[in-house]
Amino acid sequence: GTLALTATNYLGNAGIYDIVASGLESDNYAINITNAKLTVSKKAVTVTPDNIGVTYGDSIPTYTFKADGLVNEETIDVLGTPEAVCAYVFKSNVGNYPITIKQGSLASDNYTITLAQGILSVAKKDAVLNLADSTITYYDSYPNDNQFASKLTAVGLVEGDTIAQTLWTNDAKFSSTYTVGSNAGEYDVIVSGYQSNN
Repeated sequence: GTLALTATNYLGNAGIYDIVASGLESDNYAINITNAKLTVSKKAVTVTPDNIGVTYGDSIPTYTFKADGLVNEETIDVLGTPEAVCAYVFKSNVGNYPITIKQGSLASDNYTITLAQGILSVAKKDAVLNLADSTITYYDSYPNDNQFASKLTAVGLVEGDTIAQTLWTNDAKFSSTYTVGSNAGEYDVIVSGYQSNN
């Protein structure tokens, strides 16, 4: 006869299956068949959070993920719903924050899952400082830094932030070519020295 081998109940999933042999006959031999086992191991897959870039003051983003190693046109959905873990919150400082995947949020009968790490990068936000015009009289002293600073406003700060809270002023300067005795006229005042981490 013709030997036929069948893995019982095998549909492609990982597991252990009996291999049943059949179809052999003989006029001269009493054939005893010992069945074997087919072991289907889990396939390795790595799930990684996508890297994300935000700007200081942005809200918490929607995290996305990719899975490397899936077969048979399967998508990450067959593993479950990954849950991101990241220390970033609204108004977190500029820098890099690891994105990990919560243990236990993914599982599979057919895949051995490795959880990798992504990065959320927070970039500085643009802010513009505007200095209001000042008026003095001929031969007046040049206004001091505090007087100029009181006329300073900022455009682009995140809600709740102020110039005093978020900008370093240790080296703040308000420079001009005006000196006591300069002729009446208009003089540019240059603002410099303001810095920020964010």
